[in-house]
Amino acid sequence: MSKRSVNGAARWTGFVLAIVATAWIAVVTNRDGYSREEYQQVDGYSKWNDETVKIAKGIPVQDGGRVKPFETRAQFLMLKLHGARKMKFVSGGQEISIGPTEWLLDILFRPEIALKMPTFRVDDSELLEKVGMEVENRRDRYSYLQLEPYLQELGKRAGDLQKEIQAKMQVDPDFKLAGGESDPRALARKIMEYQGMLASNDFSKGVTLDASAETADGEQMNTVSYWVKAMPVLAAALRQQEVPEHVQKLINEVSFRLGRGEGGIEWLPPYEASVVLAPGAEATIHSGEVVKTFKVTCESGKVEMFEGSSTLGSPMVGEGVNYPGAELVVKNTGEESATLKIQGREWMSAGNRLAEVSRGLDITHWERLSNDLKTLEDLCASVEGKESEFAEKLDEWREELVVRAGNLGEKEGKLESEVTYYEKNYFVRGLVWFVFAFVVAAVSWLAPASGWGKWTYRLTWVLGMLGTVYLIWGIVHRCILMERPPVGNLYDTIPFIAGGGVLVLFLLEAVTRRRIALGAAIAVGLLGLFLARAFEGVDAQDHMDPLRAVLRSNFWLSTHVIIITLGYSGGLIAAAMSHVFIYAKAFGLDRNDRSLSRFLTRSVYGLVCFTLFFSLVGTVLGGIWANDSWGRFWGWDPKENGAMLIVLWCLIILHARMGGYLKEWGIHIASVLGAIVVAFSWWGVNLLGTGLHSYGFTEGIGGAVRMFYIFEFVVALGGTGLAIWEKTSRRRKPARKWPEGSEQVPGEQKALG
Repeated sequence: MSKRSVNGAARWTGFVLAIVATAWIAVVTNRDGYSREEYQQVDGYSKWNDETVKIAKGIPVQDGGRVKPFETRAQFLMLKLHGARKMKFVSGGQEISIGPTEWLLDILFRPEIALKMPTFRVDDSELLEKVGMEVENRRDRYSYLQLEPYLQELGKRAGDLQKEIQAKMQVDPDFKLAGGESDPRALARKIMEYQGMLASNDFSKGVTLDASAETADGEQMNTVSYWVKAMPVLAAALRQQEVPEHVQKLINEVSFRLGRGEGGIEWLPPYEASVVLAPGAEATIHSGEVVKTFKVTCESGKVEMFEGSSTLGSPMVGEGVNYPGAELVVKNTGEESATLKIQGREWMSAGNRLAEVSRGLDITHWERLSNDLKTLEDLCASVEGKESEFAEKLDEWREELVVRAGNLGEKEGKLESEVTYYEKNYFVRGLVWFVFAFVVAAVSWLAPASGWGKWTYRLTWVLGMLGTVYLIWGIVHRCILMERPPVGNLYDTIPFIAGGGVLVLFLLEAVTRRRIALGAAIAVGLLGLFLARAFEGVDAQDHMDPLRAVLRSNFWLSTHVIIITLGYSGGLIAAAMSHVFIYAKAFGLDRNDRSLSRFLTRSVYGLVCFTLFFSLVGTVLGGIWANDSWGRFWGWDPKENGAMLIVLWCLIILHARMGGYLKEWGIHIASVLGAIVVAFSWWGVNLLGTGLHSYGFTEGIGGAVRMFYIFEFVVALGGTGLAIWEKTSRRRKPARKWPEGSEQVPGEQKALG
């Protein structure tokens, strides 16, 4: 077979593999994970109209330590329980597809319908078989009604397993369940979270009284909001005398109704209290498990704050204090009356707000809570009427919460901006453009020198730049929303590394115009955004939530973290270029072009230098940050060791190259192995679950990381085999015989051989 035939076959093979890989990425990105051929039946479902959904998306709620849109809360809750951002089922003979906002609206306002929906994705059917449920597939989705008969047994097994683990951890603190062992605790936690959300508005059902009972002003007495307003009077009566049984029953029912919603949606903003202390008087500000943070401001007078025997901020005049947990005793140490303003920090569910109000200092909070509950009761009641009426009341509730959020310091327009961020879906749109670019690039491989090959090259540039614009735009928008540099957690590193890699490779392509860096840039962008999408689905967490306290330093985030992440990007790009070298040699795509080999080798050498510089500087800056935060420069933390391994591996490559130990093949094989070192520092240390830097541990990605290690090792091993085969084949190649009488330049025969 001629070399032309071999090269043609290799190109077609590469083209087919590229198309297959692209199709696989497209399918995995958009799949919903359903294993059944037919969707489940949900009788009596009617879709919310677009206007209602639009209003609901912008309702402020609190979760994960920050105020966020209803849409964001719904999206990550749906990912956590359902494993997808869309839910599909059949109702009335039609296939229905709903998004996160519609799904959460159903849970809150149409719970009888939500119970029938296939909410829970169970990946291991063995869990359900052990509690007596019949299953058809290993992975499937189930409604709450399907799981309800088995919940008691599931909870019992989860509790027993937790006790067993705790007992074993007392003997062995590092004890962990075996990888293949069934663990019902995760499913039990998801069901409990769902139950809490389902009961968010349970209080709207009212209390057991005659429905026609009304006050003189026409207010319904069978509502929880009515009796919450009367709670201080009832509580005082309870302390003074023995209360009739029916009154005690009423109080218990009100508490029960609200208590069921303790784990519900947190959309009741905190209330503000004003307390006047006479000279020498004290007041206790309760915190405990419900109210975890609050702000205390002394508007006039002079006070001291105590927690136990410790004095906090003495004296306090016009200053705010954030304090989590416990109780604070505030004493007026001045000669005049002191006025305190106490502002809660946390939004709460109806049940938790009742507990907080009952412990508070301001009696007016009962009336405020009653007003909020009355608004929600009216909202829930309007669901039974026209949807336009419900949408109107929902919009009124949204507007009220937006105003109250603004009064508490939330920036105007931030919620709308976050809704826009998820509607724009920057990373998915960027992924689509990179997919198109990758397909066009694959087509250009078939005939790179032809006229249409040149046009496809230009089109690849255009499509790749469009993907990059969406990628960078998404990163910038996230920074604006988070009010911090682009990298703060494990998820943030993925688009940032992808964006950095794409820009560096585009620059390299602009300088060299060899098509190789362009193809690598498209592949890096595609794989990076695919990984970001996949990780977000597995992790099911909002990665724009506030960072840990030690990370809340924009200076260090913009220096150490970004610089070390650029080092990761450089190491992975170098490995990608080495992959191109090895594949080109393996499939004969280089046509023994020495200039191409030299270009790839020089590029990898430069990228290794790039990696060394940023990894070394980033590691040193990390030590300075550690010394500033914890009083020590180096502590042999797993993440620190990972960064040091990258630096050492780069130094080994560069010194071995300069010393002549690593030649062309050697530097590429070492670069591929360097990807394993980078991946360990980037992902591996998070899987260890120990150390100060294990912020991003996520179950389910350990197998993927290990597969990456194996793949890179196999590529390096294959490259080693090819290098040995190439070297031995050169030795076996006979020297060229020169015709008799011809002139031969000294040393030419050796060079040609």
